[in-house]
Amino acid sequence: TCLVRALAGQLLLARRGHSSRVHIGVAGGLRRFRSHAWLESQGQILLGDVDLKDYTGVVTLEPERAA
Repeated sequence: TCLVRALAGQLLLARRGHSSRVHIGVAGGLRRFRSHAWLESQGQILLGDVDLKDYTGVVTLEPERAA
């Protein structure tokens, strides 16, 4: 699924020292509810690039940086 792919991509990028964000958004109403996740790094969408204008972001996941 899109969420699994986005999280796996984020993990792989983090292992190589790259920052990224997983965004989770929703679209539609009660009868046509949809959710989608996408991976973004340095302002570019790497995974999950669909027509995102229909989605409202509700959660952004960023891995914690080691101190």
